[in-house]
Amino acid sequence: MPRHPLLIGGRRVETGDWMPVDDPASGTVVAEVAAAGRSEVDEAVAAAAEAGPGWAALSPPERGAALSGYARLLDEHAEELASIMHREMGKPAGEAAAEVARALEVVHYFAAEAERLVVTQLPGPTLATGSWTRPAPIGVVAAIVPWNFPVALVLWKLAPALAAGC
Repeated sequence: MPRHPLLIGGRRVETGDWMPVDDPASGTVVAEVAAAGRSEVDEAVAAAAEAGPGWAALSPPERGAALSGYARLLDEHAEELASIMHREMGKPAGEAAAEVARALEVVHYFAAEAERLVVTQLPGPTLATGSWTRPAPIGVVAAIVPWNFPVALVLWKLAPALAAGC
């Protein structure tokens, strides 16, 4: 049975606590995943904060290219992701495949959207007045993801944050 550690700052982190992943159809344990506690969450936030300035410094087209590469990698593993979701939570196979497909469309969309992040002038009432908008990352983003759409809701939050430079 596979054991999956946490991935924090590019390294695998095993904790003393492991959670079983049950196949609801058969009741068998199909994997174990490391459980994150407060210290692992703090470590993950610190790793994200450390990586943030480098990611934010990339130009929007560079972030878009990185997201496009990620989207292609996900495309290559779409069937596997749907199969894992089906076994892990009992979502019907067709619904799992549809969720993965829609989520991957979102990643592709935000990869392209990253390239459209531009400075914009908003004209005022005269040529001498107006405003400029410049999209800027806000930093580390925490997102709470419910269980019912495990792939879609992660990617719907992750892709726009990465595109924006967070």
